[in-house]
Amino acid sequence: MNITAEGIDVIANNISSAKLMSLNLGYNNLRNEGVIKLLHALMANQYIKNILKN
Repeated sequence: MNITAEGIDVIANNISSAKLMSLNLGYNNLRNEGVIKLLHALMANQYIKNILKN
């Protein structure tokens, strides 16, 4: 799985935000949706790469 340094920064930023979010529940719900969407996009991307390889 190829993850760029930029991608790692995005994930790290989202994880840091996730820790900060726990202080603000209203913001928390909105931000969590963003993190979940990011993870889904990464998983879908990997799934497509695997299909193309086979």
